[in-house]
Amino acid sequence: RWPPRATVGRDSGLLYCCVGKPNPGTGWMTSIENNIMERGIGQWWSVNGAIIDVEGEWITPEMEPQIPYKKEGAGEKNIVYKKGAPRITTAPENGITPGFDAEKPLGQWNSVEVIFWAGNCIHLLNGKVNMVLVNPRYQEGGQWRPLSHGRIQLQSEAAEVFYRNVEARPLYELPNEFLDEIPSPVADEQGFIPLLTPEAVKNWKQCGPGRFLVQNGAATGEGGMGLWWYAGRVFTNFVLRGEFLQEQEIADSGVFVRFPDPRDDPWAAVKQGHEIEIGDPNPEKPAWRTGSLYPFHAPVTANTRTPGQWNQYEIVCRGHDYSVRINDKLINTWTDTTRRSLSGHVGLQNYPDGKTVRHRNLRLKELL
Repeated sequence: RWPPRATVGRDSGLLYCCVGKPNPGTGWMTSIENNIMERGIGQWWSVNGAIIDVEGEWITPEMEPQIPYKKEGAGEKNIVYKKGAPRITTAPENGITPGFDAEKPLGQWNSVEVIFWAGNCIHLLNGKVNMVLVNPRYQEGGQWRPLSHGRIQLQSEAAEVFYRNVEARPLYELPNEFLDEIPSPVADEQGFIPLLTPEAVKNWKQCGPGRFLVQNGAATGEGGMGLWWYAGRVFTNFVLRGEFLQEQEIADSGVFVRFPDPRDDPWAAVKQGHEIEIGDPNPEKPAWRTGSLYPFHAPVTANTRTPGQWNQYEIVCRGHDYSVRINDKLINTWTDTTRRSLSGHVGLQNYPDGKTVRHRNLRLKELL
C-alpha cells in the first residue's frame, strides 16, 4: 500500500524497449521511460540501472523558475534537456526533465507520443518535442548492451491516470521532420580503426577493372567499374567515418558495406551488400542522390560541398538499421526490411566516368 500523494504530482509512465525480468519490487522491466507525471510529462528516469545520453544542463529545479518540474528532494540537482547543449551521459541515479511545459490543465486529455528508431528517442507532448535522447543501454553480463527493442509497459505509482487511444506502429526510418532533432555524434575517436594507413592498405584488394592509388593518405579511384575492398576481416555492427572529395560535379563513387568476399565479381558488393552513393546531389531519381542507400532509400538532401572540397561522412550499421550523416547533418535513416546482410566487408567504388573522387581518413569502430 502506498501513502497518499498529497504533496507531489500524480505519477505514472510509459516504459518502452522493456527487456529482462520484471523488478520484483516494482514490476518494471529494464527499459526507457517516458514519464507521465504532473509537470513532468516526457521525463526520463533510469529503470533498473539503464543509462542514456542527452544534450542538457545540470540545474537545481527550485532555483530555476522557468523549469516546470520541481524535484521531490529540495536542493537535488537534475538534468534539463536543452538542444545543442553539451552531451551528458547519465548515471542510474539521474533524471532528465524537459525545459518547458506543454501540459494541458488538470482534467483535460494530453497527447503523448514516443518516436523510437535505432536508439534514437523522441518524446512529444501535445505535438511539441520536449525530450530527445540517444544511445539507451543497460548492463548484462558485465557489458553495456543497447536497448533497441522489447515490450511496452504502462507504469503505475499509486496515481489515478486514464489512458485512451493507445496505438503503436512500426517505423522503418525516422520521419524526415525529426532528423534535425537528433544530436550530432560524439567527436571522440576512441576505438576507431584506421583503414588507410600504409600498414592497413596492405589488407585492401582490387576486384574488377580499374584501380585505386594511395598517396599522402588519400585513395583515388581510376577506371572501372571496380571495387576496392578491405579484405582483412569482416564487420557486423559498426560506425564508419571518412571523407570524400569530388574533383568535378557529379563525379561518381560509393562506399560499400556488409558484402561477402567478391572473388572476381565487383557487383557482389552491389547485389549482396549495401552501397552509400557518392555522385549527383540532385539526380532525376532521388534514390540515386549522394547519401542514398542505393537504390533503396533516398536522403532528404545530399548536403555536399562544391567540387574540390572535402566532405565528412558517418555511416552507422547496426542490425538492419542504417543511418548516414554528411557534413554533420543526418540525411538518411533506413531499416532494411529485406534483411539482406548483417555482416561483411567494407569497400570503395571506382567508376568509369572520367572524373575523380578521392577518399581519406577512413576509419571504423565496432559496436555491440
